Amino acid sequence: MPFSKAKKIILPAGLSADLNWKTQEHLALQESSILWYLDFSFSMMHFSPHDFLKNQSHLIAIEHFCQTIWKAFKKNTSGVILYEGGADFSKIFPKELWLESFLKRYELKESSSSSLDYYYELYAAKLFAEVMQRLLVFLPEECVALLLIEVKEPLAFLAQKLSLEWFESFILLDLKKNQLPFLNEKARLGICLPPDSHCGQEMLAQINTVLNDLKQKQVDFRCIPEAKLNHFWNGLDAILVFSSTISNEGKRQLLGFSAAGGRVLVEGESLCLPQEMSMLDFLQIF
Repeated sequence: MPFSKAKKIILPAGLSADLNWKTQEHLALQESSILWYLDFSFSMMHFSPHDFLKNQSHLIAIEHFCQTIWKAFKKNTSGVILYEGGADFSKIFPKELWLESFLKRYELKESSSSSLDYYYELYAAKLFAEVMQRLLVFLPEECVALLLIEVKEPLAFLAQKLSLEWFESFILLDLKKNQLPFLNEKARLGICLPPDSHCGQEMLAQINTVLNDLKQKQVDFRCIPEAKLNHFWNGLDAILVFSSTISNEGKRQLLGFSAAGGRVLVEGESLCLPQEMSMLDFLQIF
């Protein structure tokens, strides 16, 4: 990855930061490739529905970055890190503040405490994506925006939370600046992620078993949300789907993939698609 050798320089940009980055500018003079980390101290923040997307302090920091750092070091800048940390965004969007809004968005068939927590984490990830999108708008168009994620959760859950449906505008890497295992750019195999409404905890566990099996067999893969299949299937030879979760629109997209010569791997009942193959037969090849 081109980012692995870039020098990370931290720019304090939280509510209490004075935005005096002269020391960081002096350090940058010695570097040919820089990743600027705009540290907004999100881990110490709690967003509420009342101030959501209204906080101007982050935008002031980005404006200052554009007028100073970007102007002086544009040629040496490999990208800007907007977030570094874990993927449990419910800590930033406390459930007690967002519960009413959450329940309006999710019509939950399951009502256990664990399922509520599960869906709320997905909801919080979408809220976080909206915050990141707002910050991105104020960065220079040619500036690459990165999010560095601590990988410590089951792969399927992480992939569902960091879905390309919400985070496609960002480069997602782990804390060591390596690509996330479920977003392999060179992969020839795609994994179709069901929409949240068809991906409860039981289904997620099934998907996670498959992802771990593929990882153990050293098969590279790229997780793609069903809604964005035709946007991200370039370069793929095959797409693995869980037939019980596929919508009519998803099946229509898979027909297009098959018509273009792609192979559909199916876990579950057959979808009766051209070039279809069972997941079990596929895994036995390895």
